[in-house]
Amino acid sequence: MTTTNKIIEVISVDVDLIDKEGTTHYIATAILEDVYKVRTSLLDPAEWRPGQCSGGFEVPLDSEHPPLKSEHAELLTYLWGQEIDWRCDDEGDDMYMTA
Repeated sequence: MTTTNKIIEVISVDVDLIDKEGTTHYIATAILEDVYKVRTSLLDPAEWRPGQCSGGFEVPLDSEHPPLKSEHAELLTYLWGQEIDWRCDDEGDDMYMTA
């Protein structure tokens, strides 16, 4: 499922593989806001918390690739424009993911 949660921080973007057609498959890891809910007590409602998520995306040979050596803001902007199927890396029994 693709999320619209805001990317707070990019941890990494790495090449996973390059297929025979020249399409590059990347894996991104980032901190996204409002990823899961944590119940702090039985009487209080659950609070939204950021979480570390990872997801893959593909870039065809003739398309713009992520600016891996650029400033953080440029990489954030690039990732925001991608269709990434984010999955929470820190899922647990006490979390309710929204991503």
